[in-house]
Amino acid sequence: MGRSLTALVALALAGTVGVGVVACGGTEDDDRPDVRAVPYADVQTVFEKNGCTSCHPGVNPSLDLTAEKSYDDLVGIEALEDPRLYRVVAGDPGKSFLYLKLGGEAP
Repeated sequence: MGRSLTALVALALAGTVGVGVVACGGTEDDDRPDVRAVPYADVQTVFEKNGCTSCHPGVNPSLDLTAEKSYDDLVGIEALEDPRLYRVVAGDPGKSFLYLKLGGEAP
């Protein structure tokens, strides 16, 4: 997978259902950046456009990336390859096994 896909997935995972994607800027009172919600449908589009659903279409018992199941099979689920991590930690791609694996940094 290319770096652009990794970056796109990171942004998508960061915004999983109501958790924010970092935008430019911050507030005067706060050093934290502004945050915008990203619909999960945008995350699903990444899987579909990059062929992820061809290897994880629902016949793979451990991970179904079809639109009907992907959220439930990813967010807050222990990673099989490294049980110290979760597949996806909404809002924290750096702690998400999927993000680390795509970036070549999975333990």
